[in-house]
This record gives sequence, C-alpha cells and structure tokens, in this order.
Amino acid sequence: MNQKKSPRNCKREYLARGHIFCGICGKKLAGETRIRGSKEYSYYRCVDWYKTCRTCKSLSYRADKLDDRIWKEVENVLEHPDLVTEAINALQAESGKAKAYEDELESIAARIKHYQVEKQSVYTAYRVGGDLDQFKTDLKIVTDELEALNERQAEIESRIEAVRKAEVNTEGIK
Repeated sequence: MNQKKSPRNCKREYLARGHIFCGICGKKLAGETRIRGSKEYSYYRCVDWYKTCRTCKSLSYRADKLDDRIWKEVENVLEHPDLVTEAINALQAESGKAKAYEDELESIAARIKHYQVEKQSVYTAYRVGGDLDQFKTDLKIVTDELEALNERQAEIESRIEAVRKAEVNTEGIK
C-alpha cells in the first residue's frame, strides 16, 4: 500500500500533495487518478478513506479545480505582498496573548477544583439530611458551572495550541 501511493510512483504531479488535510478526520489528502473511457480525471481524497476500508465520509475533490484555486491564491499573494505582512502581524499579535491565555487557564483550573469540592459538599449535605429539592438546585448550579468552566478550558487550550503553531510558523519569515 505505501509503495503504491508513494510520490515516486505517481503518474501525475499533485500541487497540494501532503499540504492539505481532510476537513472531517484531519488526515492528509492524497492524489488519485481515475480513468473513465479514454479520459483521466485526477482527484484529492482523504488517505483514511483508503486505509480504513473507506470509513471517512469525506468527498473527493477534483485536482484541476483545487490546483487552479491554489494558484490563484498564490498569484494574489504575489501581487499583494502586504497581505502576507498583515497575516504575519496578526499571528504575532495573537502569540503575544499566550501568557494571558495561560494565566486564564491556571485560574480556570483553580475554579474547577473549587467547584469539584463544592459538588462533594452538596452531596455530603444531602446525605446528612438535606432537602431533595435544595439538593437538586444546588447540584444543578455546581454542575452547570463545572460544565461552563470545562468548555472554557477546552477553548483556551485550543487557542494556546493555535498560538504555539503560529509562533513556529512565523519564525524566520521576516
């Protein structure tokens, strides 16, 4: 399988080979050529589609159309180099936020710990002889807060990861 799909065994150049990823599973898109009658058609398809008995539900994309779109974007960047500078500046501005994100993440972790203790207190109060309605109300408040904090934590972790990638991608560009 690996030898069959190796770049040196391809009969066609695929401009974006190894540089584009599946929007569904995140794996790379590979080039493939299909023959219909006497015509050849080239496509990009998720490598997961090949590897796992076609479990990824992504579509195939016509290589000629995708390659044309990529070239148009390259031409646009070459005609407007200020777009690159703006993008780099935006990435660097975002990377400056890493410390603030990390501080917020630390604060969220402390609050999650606090609400986990609070949740145990709600259970303890009920076991000691608390009111069922009050227990349900208190538990819902604590559970909702924990859920919101966990969602925010995941969001901040995602932003930190994006900032780290941006830092790596912009090193040495200017």
